[in-house]
Amino acid sequence: MRCPHCGARHQEDGFKCTECNQMIDRVMPKTTWKQILAGAIFLIVLGIAGFAFIYSNSNDTSDEPQEFNDYSWEELATIASDMTLAGNVDGAMREAKKHGFVDDDGALRDDLVKEFQLADGMTAQAQLAGVYHDPRSNNSGNAGMSFIVTVPVSKGDMNGSATNVGGWEASELRTKLDGEVFDSLPADLQNYIVGVKKSTNNTGQTESADAVTVTNEKVWALSFVELMGVSEGDQGYAKVLNAEGSQYSLFADPGFKNDLLKKIAGEQSLNWWLRTPNPETATQFYTQGSGYDTEQSNLLSMDANNALSIVIGFCL
Repeated sequence: MRCPHCGARHQEDGFKCTECNQMIDRVMPKTTWKQILAGAIFLIVLGIAGFAFIYSNSNDTSDEPQEFNDYSWEELATIASDMTLAGNVDGAMREAKKHGFVDDDGALRDDLVKEFQLADGMTAQAQLAGVYHDPRSNNSGNAGMSFIVTVPVSKGDMNGSATNVGGWEASELRTKLDGEVFDSLPADLQNYIVGVKKSTNNTGQTESADAVTVTNEKVWALSFVELMGVSEGDQGYAKVLNAEGSQYSLFADPGFKNDLLKKIAGEQSLNWWLRTPNPETATQFYTQGSGYDTEQSNLLSMDANNALSIVIGFCL
């Protein structure tokens, strides 16, 4: 530009003229009415777009938890995998909370049930019993979800004869669960079941907790302690029972446990097998009946060759 004082060429506004040493005022571009109008229109459009975005998000229910029964087994397996990757119970519960599986008190909800059909057409219900509870067989952490099927899936004896020698590991019922009972589950569920490590007295009659060893299971029966919690007392028998895992959070509330046990029994006065041998005998395993009172200290045990109902658990 030219200096407005001496007319010298190639001067910059905002600096002194190199010829006359006078200050050249900065020239501000003039704002036209067209520019003002365009800016106003832009701001209006931006405001409308922002309002629409906020409104649509406030009415978007896509992130609201869906009913537990509406999840596919694949979706539940994905959530369970995230729980496993969380690395501990607290992390798994945070994952559970994301999906609305936790109540206002921060505990796992007791109404998380998914229906499915067995091969014979019978409708069964799987109740979420705990998260990050059972160690996976492949040593990759704990299974994200553990389920108890609240409808007996079959009936049979623990062994063909009245013996608990060899415990759960050597039992005929374990073989049945791993074979025909697992095969009776829907294929889309079978695909996502993960093997877990189960601790059981695999000796039989004993007072030594060393009799408790680990087996790898896809489908399993509950142990005494998983259902009832820790047995009190210093006797060797109590130590054996207590070494068979830990109680599922689902059964920690006595009132809910009684209601659930009545649900499993239905209209019948039936007993169903636990995988725990009675360590005081050489012939019996513990069972669960429909009329159990949680204030009692002992469950009924029966000879292994009785034909009882079969209640199973599995993990994702």
